[in-house]
Amino acid sequence: MDATDLDYPARTRSGCIPPELVSRLLERGHVDVVELQAGRGEWFCALARARLLGERGRPADGLEVVAPYLATGWWTAVEAGAEMLEGWGRIDEAIEITRVRMGAGHPMALESYTRLLAWHGRAEEAFTLLRPHIGERSLTVALVDVAGAAGSYEEAAGPLAARTEHRCTDFPWCCRGLRSPVGSGRCGGRGLCSEGGSRQRNPHSRRHRNPGRALRHAGLPRHPNR
Repeated sequence: MDATDLDYPARTRSGCIPPELVSRLLERGHVDVVELQAGRGEWFCALARARLLGERGRPADGLEVVAPYLATGWWTAVEAGAEMLEGWGRIDEAIEITRVRMGAGHPMALESYTRLLAWHGRAEEAFTLLRPHIGERSLTVALVDVAGAAGSYEEAAGPLAARTEHRCTDFPWCCRGLRSPVGSGRCGGRGLCSEGGSRQRNPHSRRHRNPGRALRHAGLPRHPNR
């Protein structure tokens, strides 16, 4: 099993059993077919099977189903695996599998890892990891969210201004494109502000809190019939 070979069918929904068909199979009681194909490299079958086992109180068996996919280092599998582990209450394992990918240099792993830390009582550690990356636009929202969880909004505002030439007038609302509770969402700074100033989720919310998010991104329903 290879990450490259897994990624293309999952992204394009071609050359694989698509999630809609997996759902139909489960709806009609063909769990055995889904289980069989999960062991043959069909990611959507594996994902659905693992989730189903978790819902039946068998998370260890669910993890075993996706283990070959996780072993490839494929980020889609790692992200889904971390979210399932988190949903099953196996927080340390969820953190660990994202940490491993972060250590391997995966570009999306740092954000996921630090968010997990922040959501589970290690916000200061997460902020320390993100602080050297101030100025990287892809991590700006994560930085602000984690800074909020760590109580470090003021500490984050200064470096953000220095690194991005952005002057905050209503941190953190302006840097996240949020509408301030007491004023306009526009701040007049460069680069980070949303012109529309439309309200998004508050800075203390988890952008990806729901353990089923990866499943929904994969096209699977949140609660397939058993």
